[in-house]
Amino acid sequence: RLRTKPSDAAPQDQEQALAELKEELAAEGVDFDYTYDATHDRGIFVDGKWAINLGRGLDIYEYFPRHSLQRSSQRLRKCRDFTVSVVPMSSENPYARP
Repeated sequence: RLRTKPSDAAPQDQEQALAELKEELAAEGVDFDYTYDATHDRGIFVDGKWAINLGRGLDIYEYFPRHSLQRSSQRLRKCRDFTVSVVPMSSENPYARP
């Protein structure tokens, strides 16, 4: 499940892109769901059982110039230090949001 902030600039484009991604993933046997939420937290939720919380959210890469090869190849990017927490999802666990 993806939880993301609604786009202020182009909400229709965002909805269309996510719907197309959902359709592509379904063709590969992946059940992809998404919701809109204004919170800044980022995470990955797996099978309704595990939450993977990213300490920096998606801001894990060091700065790179606009026209750098790093823009199109993640393997060329340098990462900042960050933590990843994998926790079981439950109603008692505040870090594991469904």
